[in-house]
This record gives sequence, structure tokens and C-alpha cells, in this order.
Amino acid sequence: MPPASSSPSPHPVPRPRVVVVGAGFGGLEVARTRGSFTTRDKGTMATIGRSRAVADVNGRHPSGFVAWARWAMIHVTFLIRFRNRLFVLLGWTWSYVFVDRGARWITGATRPVK
Repeated sequence: MPPASSSPSPHPVPRPRVVVVGAGFGGLEVARTRGSFTTRDKGTMATIGRSRAVADVNGRHPSGFVAWARWAMIHVTFLIRFRNRLFVLLGWTWSYVFVDRGARWITGATRPVK
């Protein structure tokens, strides 16, 4: 895999590409015994603000609140235990309703950006 600086795009690597590369490096012995590695493109999603998201899933391009709700549902679904799902869902709901931005610490004087 080439270094990040020689990459043609400055954007992060989508998850399916990471899975393929990871299987190539980490699963060399497994690949020899089980055959070739295959993956399915599950699409790409990204949040872009409060109640806003974009997605590219199976040739469809939902955006706005629909994509954001789907993103949240998928992320909560893949948490391991019910208790984790419940706490994350309650925390997200609290933050959404009360526009809670969490702690913003100022630790000292900052230098102006040049």
C-alpha cells in the first residue's frame, strides 16, 4: 500500500477498501487455506451536520434527514450489547433535543493561525 502522501486523493479510505487491504495483509495464511477473499460493497455514508447526511448505497443517493436517521440506526444496530445500544441512543437523543455540545475546554492562550 502506498504511503498516504502519494495517494491521489486526500480523503479517508472508505471502509470496503480497508477491509480488502486488511484481509490481504492480515489473512495471508487464512487465504491460502480457505481460498480467495471476497467482499460486498455496502455503500458509503457520512454525516454533514445536525440532521443532515449523505449516502451512496446500491446506486441510490439519499440525503438530508432520511440518510441521517439511517446512519444513526445502522450505527446503533452494530453496537455489541443491548445496554450499549440503549445508552448510546439515550445519549444521542439527549444531545439532539437539548443541543448539548459536550465539554469545550480552553486550556490557555492560543496563537493566531498564520
